[in-house]
Amino acid sequence: MLANQQSNNGFSQNPQFKSKILQSYKQIINAEAEVIGYKALLSVQKEKSDELEELSKKLKLELAVLNKKYTEVCKELQQLQPLRP
Repeated sequence: MLANQQSNNGFSQNPQFKSKILQSYKQIINAEAEVIGYKALLSVQKEKSDELEELSKKLKLELAVLNKKYTEVCKELQQLQPLRP
């Protein structure tokens, strides 16, 4: 155990070792921040996707109503045509 502590103390005094450790920590932190950013982006994209899906459903319903009204108007026009001289 004592040898292990002495060995660790030797490494911790080495400036290159400290620099590499700090550099590794920075890389880990940057990677974690990037993952958090991607998760946030995916969350926003999912919300937008859900909104677009809801809008699509509403538009399909409105289109069905307009199509029904158009069909009714066409039928009325056909009934009126024979009355024209």
